[in-house]
Amino acid sequence: MGKEIVRQESPSEPGKRSRLWFYEDICHVLEENTGTSKIKGIMMNFPEEHHEISLSANSFSRMKNLQIFINRNARFSETRVDYLPNELRLLDWPKCPLQTFPSSFNPKKLVEINMPRSSLSQLGEGFKRLQNLKSMSLEGCKFLTETPNFSGFPNLEDLNLNYCTSLVEVHPSVGFLDKLICLSMRGCRKLTKLPGRVHLKSLESIDLSHCGRLKNFPEIVGKMESLGEMNLSGTAIEELPSSIRYLIRLYSLKLSNCKNFTNLPCSIYELQNLQFVYLRGCQKLVRFPNKVIPTYSNDIAGSLTLPNLSHLYIEGANLSEIDFLGTLDCWSRLGILDLSGSNFVRLPEWITKFVNMQELNLVGCKRLVEIPDLPPNIYSVDVSGCISLERFAKLPNILE
Repeated sequence: MGKEIVRQESPSEPGKRSRLWFYEDICHVLEENTGTSKIKGIMMNFPEEHHEISLSANSFSRMKNLQIFINRNARFSETRVDYLPNELRLLDWPKCPLQTFPSSFNPKKLVEINMPRSSLSQLGEGFKRLQNLKSMSLEGCKFLTETPNFSGFPNLEDLNLNYCTSLVEVHPSVGFLDKLICLSMRGCRKLTKLPGRVHLKSLESIDLSHCGRLKNFPEIVGKMESLGEMNLSGTAIEELPSSIRYLIRLYSLKLSNCKNFTNLPCSIYELQNLQFVYLRGCQKLVRFPNKVIPTYSNDIAGSLTLPNLSHLYIEGANLSEIDFLGTLDCWSRLGILDLSGSNFVRLPEWITKFVNMQELNLVGCKRLVEIPDLPPNIYSVDVSGCISLERFAKLPNILE
């Protein structure tokens, strides 16, 4: 009904309608350059793949008031466009063939840009002050070599640069975006450098996983009270800064397969909300830090050590001792503990204090000789490959 009303705005000249949906109309307007300033929206979501649309350099030149451009599955032939409307609010163009935007393109009203798997190598001079921009997704733009200065994007909430495989570094301004909620740069395999300092007070999640050349994590300047998830798995990071103590809402920390990771800071014990820790495959991590009680706080609750930790995965970390577990205050919370591949000889007797532990994995602990009493509620214990295991003391029913 709505589409028919729009069609009646100009039955014979689609370039004079406010919105365009139909394949034939869009082809006519773009290929024949018959667009006008009346067009405010173009939405291409065709039921099946059509033939390639031939853009010209001036296909958009008459659409001065175009606000919405959505392309779901149309293919275009041209790799150069001389004009895009500055009135655009939404630019949704996956697999865009453009290598850069026109020099005249200055989309100050842009709210969302979604251009995954595009041919862009840079965004251009017009991307300097986008006060209204909230979401930017350039996932899979494998030719993108640089990012803009983000200081002109004060309202940016979501930044997705996943699999931008030519990206070496990001502009330092990304570390101080007050409204940024989600930062994702997964699989940027050439990324070597992040800003030296960050303070992202609204950030809720950060994903830098599989950035295989990334060696350093930034210093955190002041409390970041919103960050809950941090995924650094598969990076070349060697250690975390002591300033992670400022991630006071962090509940999930992933560092699996960080082959060069050697050191956790003592300040990790100050993360009161941490529930999930993944350190699988951290081959150079041979010990946990000694517990250090902060001297700056008289708050007893605040001095508890990881009181909410429920899942701890340290498979393949070559731990020679696990005494640090005895200093934790998560006796009633820890449910899953994976120590597979570790080098300790004896499971300490205090393991029984983890009264709600349900799963214990000791696969491949080749030096393990003895297992004492186990927690009362445990239902799964895997000792496959424990070739030196000799003694069990007071085994629960699961192993009888």
